[in-house]
Amino acid sequence: ISRTFRDALDAACPVRALGPPPLPARVCYREAIGASRASYGVWVRAHKAVSLETSWRASKRGGRSSSAKWEQTVTRSSVSYGSIRDDGTLNATISCGFWKALLRLLREAELGRLLEPADSTSRGAANTSSISVCLAGGQEHRLETATPGGG
Repeated sequence: ISRTFRDALDAACPVRALGPPPLPARVCYREAIGASRASYGVWVRAHKAVSLETSWRASKRGGRSSSAKWEQTVTRSSVSYGSIRDDGTLNATISCGFWKALLRLLREAELGRLLEPADSTSRGAANTSSISVCLAGGQEHRLETATPGGG
C-alpha cells in the first residue's frame, strides 16, 4: 500500500486505538420490553437491564501503582428482566473487550453515527434503548438510540 493512499485513508477515517477506560467505570443498558402489572388496573413499563461495574481489586498492600494491570480489576455484572435479577462477575479478558466496544460506541455517538431514537410521541418510542456510562467517578453520560427491527 502506497504512503499517499495510506495517508488519504487515515485522513478520511483516522485509526483510533481505544484502551480500557479510567476506573472505576459503570454502565447500565436498559431496553423497554413491554408492560407489567403494578397493581389492580395499573400497568407500568417493564425493562430488561444489564449493568456492569469495573474497579480495581482490593489489594493487601494498599496503594495502587501506575503500572497496574487490567488483570487486577474486578467486574461485577447484573442482569434484570422485569422484576427478576441475577448477579455475577466477568473475567478480565471479557471485561476489557466489553469496555473497548463501549468506548467505540461512545466515539460513534460523538461522530453522530448512531440511529436516532424515535420521537417520544410516536408509536416507535417503545423501540428505544438507553445506555448510561460513568467513567472514573465523573459525570454520567446517557445515550438513547433506536432499537433496529423493533427490539
